[in-house]
Amino acid sequence: GTLVLTASADRSARLWNAACATPLLSLTHTLQQVPKTPTGLPPPGSPAAASAAAAAASNKLNKPFLHEVRAARFFYMDNVILLASGNKLGVYRYKLVDAKDDDIERLRNNNKYRLVGSYSSPAQCINEFSCVNTFLSPLALLAGSNRSIEVVDISTLQCVSTIEDSHSRPVHSIVQSASSSLFVSHPKEAYELFATSAQDGCVKLWDVRVARCVRTFSGHKNSTLATGIAFSPCLRFLASGSEDKVAYLYDIRMGHILHRVRGVHGDAVTDVAFNPLHPQLAVACLDGRVHFYSDVA
Repeated sequence: GTLVLTASADRSARLWNAACATPLLSLTHTLQQVPKTPTGLPPPGSPAAASAAAAAASNKLNKPFLHEVRAARFFYMDNVILLASGNKLGVYRYKLVDAKDDDIERLRNNNKYRLVGSYSSPAQCINEFSCVNTFLSPLALLAGSNRSIEVVDISTLQCVSTIEDSHSRPVHSIVQSASSSLFVSHPKEAYELFATSAQDGCVKLWDVRVARCVRTFSGHKNSTLATGIAFSPCLRFLASGSEDKVAYLYDIRMGHILHRVRGVHGDAVTDVAFNPLHPQLAVACLDGRVHFYSDVA
């Protein structure tokens, strides 16, 4: 689709249309969007006055997010938004008004969201989380500041499994193999894998069924920055950013470095992403540049 969801250190998340510079929806409060202030006061004792009083009481409970929004993801085939702020994972329903042919309605921006559930992690902060949106899966994987990984069932908002001390330092990136591409199908067992990265110089591959690390990849440099990781659509390779201005491509089966993408990177490689349809790799650097590489063979 054309929807883009972003998280921000200004304690908000925003939903955008890729073709428009104005956000469709801003998630800034814990329960729902802040209602627009009426232009005048309704007569005392009228139904409108009672409704305004109820709205005011509700607004007292609808507090702004107290912490930065670390991550926001679409979930359950775009029907739900998951949002991590502090140690809370919020589950939100949203409704977008179709106003593409009505400029007045578009300017009114009557899009809405509301909280339908919340999970509290025992960690002080949820650093990152991952969830599958390409098919119906109830699970979300949470990486906490206490170095743990929690497997949470969103349908019940209960933790079904916890991996303690997953890395020697807190996990800052977590990705699932099931989110690698919409255009490739794999055996069911391949979708049970996920990978994590931390500032200990290691990327680890996990099997969610047994909550156990099945492979560790090292060779890249990661001790200060949060560097991203990504599965290739074929699930043969795992890409990782690095602080030495190089992107690393690991062979998942063998566990060794397959290729170092050096390019002309002017600074540390902070994130990587595979094209879901074509053999291409995007490399983002700390200097604000994004480099694209393709298989020329």
